[in-house]
Amino acid sequence: MTCEGREIEDLRSMIADVDTRILDAIANRMKLSVEIGRLKSDRGMGIEAKEVEEQVVSRGRTRAGNLGLDPELAEEVLRLLIDYSKREQRRSR
Repeated sequence: MTCEGREIEDLRSMIADVDTRILDAIANRMKLSVEIGRLKSDRGMGIEAKEVEEQVVSRGRTRAGNLGLDPELAEEVLRLLIDYSKREQRRSR
């Protein structure tokens, strides 16, 4: 393998490590979300919390901008995570 090919493989390996950490973080987020859902259920609260969702998205957009990332990417990812979190909360009730 050429030096350039090796560099690409090294970078791909690093990306795979990052992907693993991302998925680990998502799994942790989902566990926390299910726990929040249980607490909401115990307290007679609904699943939807639009104000909190908007705070999460706003915080994510700001963080993305500070990191030099497209805030729209952060918003899309966070809205997807929020949707899955609500789905899991509904299933765990």
